[in-house]
Formats: sequence, structure tokens, C-alpha cells
Amino acid sequence: MAITLDFSTRSKKARIKLPNKPKPEPEPEYLTVPEAAKLMRVTPGTVRKLVRKGQIECARVGNRMIFSKKKIKAYLDGETS
Repeated sequence: MAITLDFSTRSKKARIKLPNKPKPEPEPEYLTVPEAAKLMRVTPGTVRKLVRKGQIECARVGNRMIFSKKKIKAYLDGETS
């Protein structure tokens, strides 16, 4: 941890500057196959099988499948699309 001291203030008081804590990254809105599998607690192969059967939706980016986190959670809650 780096601490910097600033003695150049007019009030003749030393200021200690501590490094800023990094902000937590927001959760992604879209998931990859392994991320969706982890959320659903199944294997990535099962996720791909559910896509082939039409039970969950995915979007394709190149040869990758991505999933909407909201739709995966809705599927887990038993809601149909």
C-alpha cells in the first residue's frame, strides 16, 4: 500500500492520501456457456443441449453462444418465454 504525504498545503497540516479502493465491477448482463452452466448448476454440455432443444435462448457472436442473465434466471424460476 502506497501512502503519500503532502506538506505543501497552506494550512501547514500534513495530508495523508490513501489509494482509492477499486469499485466492484457490475455483474455482466450476458453470460457465456460456462458462466450459464455455473449459474444453472449443470455442465456446459447440458446448456448446449437445452439450446438445441429450444428450451433456452441464446444469441450467437461468431461461433460463441451468449445468454441473457435475466432469461436464464426466468428459466430457472420455471417461467416460459
